[in-house]
Amino acid sequence: MSTERELAEHGIEIKHIQTDVDTLMEDMNELKKRLDAIESALNEIKGGWKVFIFIAGIASASSASAPDFSFLAFSVASIVLAS
Repeated sequence: MSTERELAEHGIEIKHIQTDVDTLMEDMNELKKRLDAIESALNEIKGGWKVFIFIAGIASASSASAPDFSFLAFSVASIVLAS
């Protein structure tokens, strides 16, 4: 084998490897974007749960002191979950 031929073969292999690395980098960037979106959604859910727990606590306290209005606790909780 001549040196020129070996260099040409190695050059072709390097181009293929570079293409594979470029594809992996694009995939990794896409995965990072998806991970950021998931993290944002989880942060929003955390805030929603805190509000729900707060309202549920108020509703349960009011229903404990006024059993005739216990249906309000269920209504408030339903509205919060629907939002």
